[in-house]
Order: sequence, then C-alpha cells, then structure tokens
Amino acid sequence: MKKNILFVIMLCAFIIFPSNTHAICYSKDKVKLLSLAKNIKHTYVFDENTKTFNIIINNIPDSFTIVDTTNNISHPFSGREITLTGFLPGKSYRFNIYSGDVSCGTSALSYIYVNTPVYNLNYSDPLCEGLQDYDICQKWGTYINNREQFEKEISKIKVEEKTKTVEEKQEEYVGIFGNLARLFANSYYIVLPIIIIIGLVGIYRLNKKDRLF
Repeated sequence: MKKNILFVIMLCAFIIFPSNTHAICYSKDKVKLLSLAKNIKHTYVFDENTKTFNIIINNIPDSFTIVDTTNNISHPFSGREITLTGFLPGKSYRFNIYSGDVSCGTSALSYIYVNTPVYNLNYSDPLCEGLQDYDICQKWGTYINNREQFEKEISKIKVEEKTKTVEEKQEEYVGIFGNLARLFANSYYIVLPIIIIIGLVGIYRLNKKDRLF
C-alpha cells in the first residue's frame, strides 16, 4: 500500500514539476552545423521585366531556415534551392542562416550578404549611342538621376572624344613620316651606295654625251 502511495506521489510530482533536462549539443555537432551553413551558396539574376533582382540560394541542408532580415521574412527549407524575388538595385541585403537543431542554440550559424549593383537607367538613352565605353553609359555604371547633369556630362565626353580623334589623326600623320625615316635609316647602308652609283653613272653619261658634241 505504501509503495502504491509513493508511486502516485512521484507521478504527480513529475506531472506538476516536469523535467528541465535539455538535449546536449556536442561540439562535433556544432562544427558540422557551422560547416553546412558556410557551404550554402548564392547568386543573383536581374529581371528585365520588373527591373529588380532575384536572389537564388542553394545547397541548403535539411531543417535549415533562411531569414531575410531586411524584410523580416523567414524561408524554411523547401528543397535544395530557393528563389527570392523583388530586390532593388543598388541595395545591400543580409540573410541569417539558422539550423532546426535547437539543442545547439537558436542563434544564427552564418550570414549571407548580397550587394546588388546599381542599374543605370540612362544606358539605353540615345545620347549614349557610341559612348558605351564610358561609365555613365553602361548598364551597371554610374546612374545620374538629374537629367541636366547627365546631358552636361555627355557634352564633356563628346568634347573629349573630338579632341582625342584630332590627336589620333595628328599622330597618324606624323607616324607616316616617322616610318619612312626609320625605313631609310634601317636601309641606309644599302640605299646610299645605290644612289651614289646611279649618280656617278648619270654624270658619266652626261660627260660622254657632251664630248660627242
């Protein structure tokens, strides 16, 4: 009877005061989780229709969660890859990586940082025709929001291009004579004797002709 009463008391105590025992996270398990987190890869692709970026995160292990800290959205594991959309150009984004194994803590195991490049809306402007080598006329180059300032920069570039063209023509003109001079210098020892011989032959013939008359 006493044993039954003792058993009931112990059972009630266990129900009323549940055990606070936690699962143990061994160091090797923690190291494995960190390694898996750091092995997650990412890339981004520009969507021409929406003018925004899609961020693709892959190699995600089972039970892991990706949290977009900028928009405060969690993306639980749903396969080896997830595609997140609607990220603006010229912005910085951070994603926290969590494991579902709460025994090893609930803090982020690793982080993903994505810096999307600036999208230059002016790159397709007619004023940029023929000037694609310049930063302000490249798709991912410097975007000048002020139209007046953009046109001023284009005018400066065109002046530079015109000056460069004139200088190139002058160098080409000078270069022709330079090449002729180098050719003469390189063949000096061959050309000069030939010129002398031709001159002497010419003088001899003229003298001979004069004696005949």
